[in-house]
Amino acid sequence: MDVQLQVSFIQWDQTVDRLPFLSTATNLLDIFIKCVLSLVGTEIIAKNRYYTYLNDKSFSKCVVLLFPFFGSILIFLHEFYAAHEAKKLFEIAEQYADDDLSDDKIAVKLFEKAALGGSPQALCSLGIAYEEGLLGLTVDPGKALFLYQQAACHEDINAIFYLAVAYEKGHWGLQASLKEALYLYQQAAKRVSPEAHFRLGVANQKCELGLKKDESQAELHYNVVMDNNHFWEHVETGLKK
Repeated sequence: MDVQLQVSFIQWDQTVDRLPFLSTATNLLDIFIKCVLSLVGTEIIAKNRYYTYLNDKSFSKCVVLLFPFFGSILIFLHEFYAAHEAKKLFEIAEQYADDDLSDDKIAVKLFEKAALGGSPQALCSLGIAYEEGLLGLTVDPGKALFLYQQAACHEDINAIFYLAVAYEKGHWGLQASLKEALYLYQQAAKRVSPEAHFRLGVANQKCELGLKKDESQAELHYNVVMDNNHFWEHVETGLKK
């Protein structure tokens, strides 16, 4: 199952969750798949964004959505409140992770609480921490991949970009695939990721990622980078590994 199909399945599930009666049928299927996934290792789940999405979707949410109208309204209200709280927790966590108020243990706990609330930024921050061994955490590529996949399910542009790099380089146990990498770079670029635009600009100039040489398209990508006042050295850091 390629990444584009995985994303389509996620978008379909998210859309149907808002539709009474249809959500009943799809969430019965989701519950069944979640039961199967509970028998599968995290490493396998982490390599598939759709499986990560379903694994992250709680059983309680699936059960509530079995009830038409009432379930959808209840879940909407719950997630609205949870997202608001998660955003506040993430902002506090950033302060504790900052050099001026450094306390790794508190920062990690707050990032984890924010992640449980569905904060894509917190999920991505934890992914970076596990990838690079930051905040006192042990380097764990598998955990990093799982967190990036979770963040990408919430449309986090940085996580999508990191996954694109992983597919291009074949990192974290993922099979290298220029097709998947190109799709993810394009998805990140649509969300105005300067790093993704830079990478696509280079690819258009040097005929990489399966793209043909196109100087005008490359210039368009570079213009987006410059319009965002993004330093070139920061972009190159984003293309690490």
